[in-house]
Amino acid sequence: MFKGPKFGIEGVRNIVGTSVDRRPHLGTIIKPKVGLNPKETAKVVYKAAMGGVDFIKDDETLTNQKFCPLAEKSG
Repeated sequence: MFKGPKFGIEGVRNIVGTSVDRRPHLGTIIKPKVGLNPKETAKVVYKAAMGGVDFIKDDETLTNQKFCPLAEKSG
């Protein structure tokens, strides 16, 4: 009944790489809204990636906050 995400588990594993084919994927969401500026956001993303996270989602790409402008995050 519920066939899963657009790419299915094999498609997602292919995108992420074969190193995660024997364990669950691990993801996190970064929330600049807690007051992080672009440099601080990048540091959190880097630490999460170095810690083994497979997916990182910036949860606030549709808003342009004074303390974390989209142009600076994208640049």
